[in-house]
Amino acid sequence: SSDTSITVSTALTTQGPIQAYITASYQYGVAFDTGATDCLVQACTFQNLSFDAMYLVGSRHIVEDCTFTAIGGWDVIHFGGADHIVRDNTFKDSPYIVYSPSADVWENLSAVNYSNILFSGNFISNFAGVIAVQKGSATSTGLQIKNNIFVDVGLIALTHPNTSIQNNTFLRVSRNQSAVVARSDRAIYVNETT
Repeated sequence: SSDTSITVSTALTTQGPIQAYITASYQYGVAFDTGATDCLVQACTFQNLSFDAMYLVGSRHIVEDCTFTAIGGWDVIHFGGADHIVRDNTFKDSPYIVYSPSADVWENLSAVNYSNILFSGNFISNFAGVIAVQKGSATSTGLQIKNNIFVDVGLIALTHPNTSIQNNTFLRVSRNQSAVVARSDRAIYVNETT
């Protein structure tokens, strides 16, 4: 066998197309260092990547007017750090057609705290997994999900304090459970959401 071939050792069954996560690359499309500040990612296209599109840490970064399509990693953007703005982007067509392996659009890194992160004016469509997920310690705070449009997507899982969801539109979201799942004894705000 060579580095460019896959050998099947057992018989294949006719179950239809099955999505598989096969990659030799654990490299992000764009990765920021924890000390990076004031960076701008603007009008970029991230398409058909074998891993997550972005590792967004550091502080005061702006990601705007970008298109994220068919990202092969488990998540599109891993975030941490402080005072980031992710606005007016398009996230579409996850290659995963089932919830596992949790095809998240936005997910914080449990090892990196965050504060004051804004996701605003984005269009998100065709994602079977979690749209925004909060993991790790409760020292992270200030996630804002505002003025976004969600179509044919999974649920939003929230656990951290001072999280707000405002003025979003949800269409055909999380057909088998609640669209917004808050598992926390801390304040989580859901306002003016349709």
